[in-house]
Amino acid sequence: MQAVIVGATGLVGGWVIQELLAEPGCTQLTSIGRRAQTPQVKKWSERIGPMNDLEPLLKDMNADVAFCCLGTTIKKAGSQSAFEEIDWHLPIRFAQAIRARGVKQFHVVSSLGADPRSKNFYLRTKGRMEEDLKKFGFETLVFYRPSLLLGEREEKRPLERLSIGAWRFLEPVYPRFLQTWKPIAAKAVARVMVQEALAEKKGTRILENRDIHAKIAQF
Repeated sequence: MQAVIVGATGLVGGWVIQELLAEPGCTQLTSIGRRAQTPQVKKWSERIGPMNDLEPLLKDMNADVAFCCLGTTIKKAGSQSAFEEIDWHLPIRFAQAIRARGVKQFHVVSSLGADPRSKNFYLRTKGRMEEDLKKFGFETLVFYRPSLLLGEREEKRPLERLSIGAWRFLEPVYPRFLQTWKPIAAKAVARVMVQEALAEKKGTRILENRDIHAKIAQF
């Protein structure tokens, strides 16, 4: 498997990198981004540059599987339009560019509750991103919809930490009701993404938060 990834410096993306480096079935890994990570492993290379023009970064690149782990918050992005650029428009540009180069599989991190008709701006943006990605005709297209992600981030997200704390407090009281929203480790999401890519199962699928938990339990 030759893989390419965007969002490698994020919480899930960082773990996808680690999973791919440890996987013998992955022979070549290329990360695309704006920040250098200086890889120390032979099979891992990176291409750094502005993300508004992906063509120079993807020139002469060979890959059959792509991972999209892009994601931010409106606060960090600075505005709703800037958030849409990162969480919607950039994944679409990336998908279009790699599909033109023959990439057959696309695995993308979305969000629990993603819906293009949602009244919630965040979930609506994620839903629109999913709908647009379906148009490119990938042989394998998998959306991963995790709940709150567990793991150490570079930036502080107090509301996210508060939500995780509330869930842990309420889970013993409402276990079945809250199972759908159970927080999940970013490492677990990454592992499922890589294993799904190795399985090479064709078609468009959505793995909800509970599905990801179930698959991890099988490993």
